[in-house]
Amino acid sequence: MDFAFKRVRQQKGFTLIELLVVIAILAVLAAIVVPRVVSNIGEARASADLANRAMLQSAVERYFIAHSTFPVAAGGDATLGDGTVDTTTLTTEKLISSGPTDPWKAGRTYAMEGGVVSALGAPGATP
Repeated sequence: MDFAFKRVRQQKGFTLIELLVVIAILAVLAAIVVPRVVSNIGEARASADLANRAMLQSAVERYFIAHSTFPVAAGGDATLGDGTVDTTTLTTEKLISSGPTDPWKAGRTYAMEGGVVSALGAPGATP
């Protein structure tokens, strides 16, 4: 009888209880970490949006100084600076390397009113 007990004890591996404890600990850690990561992604997108807006505003101002009009897409008012920012013109003039994309990947474009570029903000958010 003593021999059978030693043989079972010498087997390597984890018991079911040990595995369940480890899984429970991992679940608790995931419940704490995942919401923090998700909120950091939202903050990063908001920061990227503001950085895009600042870059475009600088490019629009430099374009206005050189051409006395604003770079707006078709349908906008280039004299008043109302409409969608024409990033193709800014890229052609080498004021920006490429047009910024919507950080939330919603396909929206930056607009300006009175020559002031506005940030996109999160989709569905109210200003």
